[in-house]
Amino acid sequence: MRYALIGCGRIAKNHVAAAVSNRLDAVGLCDVIPENAQRYQDQLDCPIYTDYRQMLAAERPDFVAIATESGKHAAIALDCIRAGVNVLIEKPVALSMADAQAIIDAARTAHVTVGVCHQNRFNKAVQKLRRAFEEGRFGRVYNISAVIRWNREEAYYRQAAWRGTWEQDGGCLMNQCIHNIDLLRWFGGEAASVFGVTNNFSHPYIQGEDFGTAIVRFTSGAAGTLEGTVNVYPRNLEETLTVFGERGTVKLGGHSVNTILEWSFADGKDSLADVQREFTENPPDIYGFGHTPLYADFVAAIAEKRQPYVTAEDGKNALEMVLAIYRSSKEQAETALPLENCGSLDFTGLFGPDAKKQADHFISKTSSIEPSAVIGRGTKIWHYSHVQAGAVIGENCVLGQNVNIGPGVTIGDGCKIQNNVSIYTGVTLEDHVFCGPSCVFTNDLTPRAEFPKGEQRRIQTLVKRGASIGANATIVCGVTIGAYALVGAGAVVTRDVPDYALVTGVPARVVGRVDQYGNICEKNG
Repeated sequence: MRYALIGCGRIAKNHVAAAVSNRLDAVGLCDVIPENAQRYQDQLDCPIYTDYRQMLAAERPDFVAIATESGKHAAIALDCIRAGVNVLIEKPVALSMADAQAIIDAARTAHVTVGVCHQNRFNKAVQKLRRAFEEGRFGRVYNISAVIRWNREEAYYRQAAWRGTWEQDGGCLMNQCIHNIDLLRWFGGEAASVFGVTNNFSHPYIQGEDFGTAIVRFTSGAAGTLEGTVNVYPRNLEETLTVFGERGTVKLGGHSVNTILEWSFADGKDSLADVQREFTENPPDIYGFGHTPLYADFVAAIAEKRQPYVTAEDGKNALEMVLAIYRSSKEQAETALPLENCGSLDFTGLFGPDAKKQADHFISKTSSIEPSAVIGRGTKIWHYSHVQAGAVIGENCVLGQNVNIGPGVTIGDGCKIQNNVSIYTGVTLEDHVFCGPSCVFTNDLTPRAEFPKGEQRRIQTLVKRGASIGANATIVCGVTIGAYALVGAGAVVTRDVPDYALVTGVPARVVGRVDQYGNICEKNG
């Protein structure tokens, strides 16, 4: 099988060893730094490229492994898939849910095989645990614990500028801990929600977290717990996975879950000493021996036209767990799964020098702010409010309780939106607009639940600078409310309101004029 490797950095030696062990016909090594690829030329005896697209066109490999920085995984994978090449992607599969799904969809369309390097699934200890799990020896599983206590010092991050960045990597959960997170998800199954806490305690030169912890609710009723850190002094301490059930307890450990520390089952089929003797491995580093069997399975999957043992969907599940922890930590609230429209870039500024810019506003813990929403400096958002994807709220605004801001809505600086107000897609508020309690905006003149028109057909409404809308007023879509206009409580506005106009009634009509301070300057009749 014609094989090529894209990316010849830290993990490349494991890929090269796996390719040699599986007797693959190497046709290309690619790295933007040729010297990185040259280190492995003696082992694989193949041409070196600095442009993977040229390599794909010239060598036409059957199987490509991608081991670049994480932020480039998706784009390279999609190019390979479109070229009809089977792809094995180093963890994580991508850095956003959209990119992960795009890889899955493209592979299905092109009829190629895609797998992800979560090689710890092939550890002998993990395989023994999996067999016991699938045989039902645990009975009901109560909880699963994943712990990663490692060390990464400044020198590690200085070796490559992409490490620890939101654009190309993420923090310790995305990089160092995602293998055990994959195992947590693999044994736990479908997850219903996650509550996470992350922090950057001792690595101010990176953008991501150096510590993360989470509680996971699985749909089976089981619970999961996670602790991941790269702050352990002075070196890597342990990576453990523990499964607790009504009739069994197993704990795997070592530096990368390659030994069995506890093995107890009510059925008494095997002892701790027996399984330790047969299933303990002592790899030279934390990467273990898993790449070689991972490659063997992937090659067989291509030949047999089946899914590999670790699929792109599995990679997406591990990514989803990490992103859900990030979102939960940012919003200080439990995050429901499945997760959509989320990526590592959503958490830019969470730590490091830009963190204060993100923190210069107040958001109640009971409110939900989508990661792609932008909240201005000095803005306060009170209880049970929801700011949806792509919304932009200016500086020094106040959103009361139970306020809903729709997708893509723009709200200017200094606006005050009182309790129980919904600003739907299509509505724009300029600076210093006041919306009284329970006032209503519409964005569809003829709504039908059965025949929705879609966001692109929402009718636009503009509320200009300084305007005020009274409690329980209704603003029918398609109108412009002029600068400093005043809409009386309970009014129904069906046509444009001039600047400085005072309107009341159903339908609303002009009954006077006000100045910019709200004083009535002129009253009709």
